[in-house]
This record gives sequence, structure tokens and C-alpha cells, in this order.
Amino acid sequence: ALALLAARGIDALRPGWAGLVVLLVIAEFLWLMPRSWPERVDPWAPAPWVSALREGMAREPGRLSGSVQLAPPLVSAALGFSDLRSIDVLTPGATWEYVQRTIAPSEGIVWMLADPDPLLAATGPGGPPANLRWIVARTALDPDRLPAAVRAMSVAERLVRLFAELDSFSIDTRELGGGLAERGLDRRFHWVCETPCRLRFNLRSTPEGVMAGLAVPADANVRAHLQLEESSGAIGADSVQQMLSPTDEHWYDLAVESSGSSARSSTILLSVEADHPTTVFVGGVGPAPGVAVEAAREATDLDRRRRVLAALELHYAGPDAHLYQRTDALGPVFFAADVVTVARREEVWECVRGLAGRRAACVVGGHLPAAARDAAFVLEQREPSSWRVTTNGGGGLLVLSTLAARGFHARVDGMPVEIHEVDGALVGIVVPAGDHRVELLYAPRSLYRGAALSLVFLGIWLVLVVRRPRAAAPGGGALPFAAGPRGQ
Repeated sequence: ALALLAARGIDALRPGWAGLVVLLVIAEFLWLMPRSWPERVDPWAPAPWVSALREGMAREPGRLSGSVQLAPPLVSAALGFSDLRSIDVLTPGATWEYVQRTIAPSEGIVWMLADPDPLLAATGPGGPPANLRWIVARTALDPDRLPAAVRAMSVAERLVRLFAELDSFSIDTRELGGGLAERGLDRRFHWVCETPCRLRFNLRSTPEGVMAGLAVPADANVRAHLQLEESSGAIGADSVQQMLSPTDEHWYDLAVESSGSSARSSTILLSVEADHPTTVFVGGVGPAPGVAVEAAREATDLDRRRRVLAALELHYAGPDAHLYQRTDALGPVFFAADVVTVARREEVWECVRGLAGRRAACVVGGHLPAAARDAAFVLEQREPSSWRVTTNGGGGLLVLSTLAARGFHARVDGMPVEIHEVDGALVGIVVPAGDHRVELLYAPRSLYRGAALSLVFLGIWLVLVVRRPRAAAPGGGALPFAAGPRGQ
């Protein structure tokens, strides 16, 4: 721009001044020119943490979890990383409970958006059996934030239980919203409703108790009523009615206990009223063991996570991200040294927490054999739809860190065998002693049904095309092309 302005003004100068102006412009450019040029950055080069993760995974393969803001699950999968968060995206059924309840609940408004807290993901007891080895976070993991994170997960688990047992629901209010709200250090997903507000959740079973958290504006005279009804119509626990007038700095938790009935279904009823229309926040609604039991579980979970956090290894630290490595990951395949049998699926999650970091397995129902001391294996092939493992020595329960999703088929020496669900989500195969070849293949029946259906309709289409009558061309069969160059 300076050169153009100078050139524009040269014509108005006397001939003797023109050369001086040109010299001044050149001197100005030399003065403004950078003394050293910055190093060129390749715009297509991966982020430094991605390169560090690739190097780490080359040495220690494992699953990834962390901040979705750095790399969404499907994007990181496209980069070649095995992403634990994709469980939430691809299998929003019973299997997502494994991540939500033993590692970290998602931070999204809907709890299946695969955005777990990296601090919780890095310390979750469900990480080792799922071979969660790498955690990426935007900033350094802060140990001082762990108590609040554990509390948030404990409350979020109520909602996970609610979703797992929910049959239907209704919310009656003038205005309704939702999101994440934090009172002090207690962060919760919540519904926002305007009084009078009535929430009804119909469950497929009767829990041992329910809890509901409320936050209301300061000096608001709000009355809350929480009760649990069983399918017989009787009230399963004493209803709770409380005058509330807290500040915005904390949640007020209501709790009721079940009568211990074996009723198959139940209903959670929560009503909130005020003297005048008031906006209230309802967070942490769902089945819960009670205030005291929940607090005890939080203390135990916090102690375990602190020990895991102290053992993490910082693999990369930069302005873009921090990459941590879990050294207690059990690998893609392992023989279970201990097998714990529980009666109900709900007990699986406590079992996983209790066996955190051990080469153990939690199963529902029948007894499965633990591995012999001399049991050994070699992982020969691991792909999303095909696994091959050779074993020798003593047998036992072989655990594969992949989802026990419908469509997987297992074989031992070519013979079909049963797949057992381990830890509520993973694949378990009982292998006898000796030398054997174990195969796991993903071949869902829907694939063959879809292929057969496609072939049938392709055949129908071909028959219709062949049998379609052809229209006779005018002029004794001559093609109706126009004469001349265009017709040619």
C-alpha cells in the first residue's frame, strides 16, 4: 500500500525529487522488513498431542477417552484410535451403562453424548478391564477438583439408573427446560420448571429407594413432595414434604426408602409448589440407596480414585492438551484370575468398583471358572469385527476388552461356544486347558437378512425390467431421430 501511494505521488513531483522519494520508500521497506522469518507451520500436520498419542499407542496399545472438544469420538476413531467414548455413540443401550457407571458419566445435557469428565475417566474403576490406557484433557488434571467430580458422578448415577429402568414419564408444568447447573461444587443435570411442577416416572421395577434434588431462588417459600408408589397402588414409602428456602449455593436432597416389596413396577412422583409461580431446578432424580449409603460410597470411590490419579503418568503436556497414561490397564485380552458371581445386574457395578485394577471378572448368574496359574495366550489378530487368540496351559475365563454386543459369535477350535457378559459389557469366553484357537467374529443376523432381502428385491426388479413391454417405434421401426447433424 505504501508503494502504491508513493508511485501515485511521483507524477506530481519534480524530476529531481522523484529519485529521492523512491529511495525513501526502499529505505522504509528495509526498515519494516522482519529481521527473522517465523518457521513455517504445516496447516495439515496433526496436533502435537495426536503425534504423542500415536507414539504412545505404538508402544502401549489401548483405548482413548477424554475431552470431546479436542477430538470427537468418531473423529478420533478415523485417526486410528480405539475410543472408549464411541460406546455411548454407537450402542445407546445397556452397554453404555458400563461407561456411565464405572468410568464417568457424560457431561452433555443428554447423558449419551460421550463427553465424560477427563478427571473421572482417568480414574474410573472400569477403565482397566476395558483397556482404557490413554486420557486426553485440555488442561492438567487437578486433584483438588476430584471430590466435586466424584460427587457429581454419584448424583449422575441416579439419572443413569432412572434411564435404565424408565418405562414412561410425564412432566406437568407451565414452562420446561433442562441443562447443567452447579451449586457450589455440586454440578448436576437438571430440569427447569415453573411451579406448580409435577414429575412422574414409571419404572419397570421397584428400587430400594429414590432421591431428588431441588434448588430454588433465595427466600422462596417452596413445598416439595416426593413419594414412591408400587404397582399395587400402595405407597411404597412415607412421603416427604419439606418447606424449602435455601440459597442458590447448594442442592436440597429429598429421599424416601422402599418398603422392600417385590413389586415389578413402581412410580416416582415429585410435586413442587410455591405461593406464587417460581422457577425451580430439579436435579439428581432417580433410584438411590439413601443419603448415608450414597455418602459412604462416595468416600470409598474418592479414596480409590485418588490412588489411581497419583499413579497416572504424564505422557505429554502442551498448550493444546495434556496426555496421561494409565499403567493399570489390563490389555486387550486377559485371563480372569478371579471370577465373582452376583445375583443381579445392579450388583455388577459395585463388583467392578470393588475389583478395580485386578485381573478379575464380574458375572451375573452361573459360576464360571477362574484361570489357572499357568494359563497363557497370544493375541494374533485384533480387528473391530474379528479377533483371534491362541491359548495354552491351563484354561479359564478369557476376557476380551470389546463389547458383548449382539452379533458376535465365538468359536474354540472351530466349534461354537457361548459368550458370557463380563462386567456388564465385555466379552468372556470359557477356554479349556491345553492348546486352543479362540475366534470372535462379528456377523449379526441382520446383515444376512438385509443381504437376502436386497437380493430378493434385485431379482424382482430384474424380472420387471425384462418383462416390461417395449413401445413400437414410429415409421416401421425407424428410430425417431431428427435428420441432419443434430440427429447424427
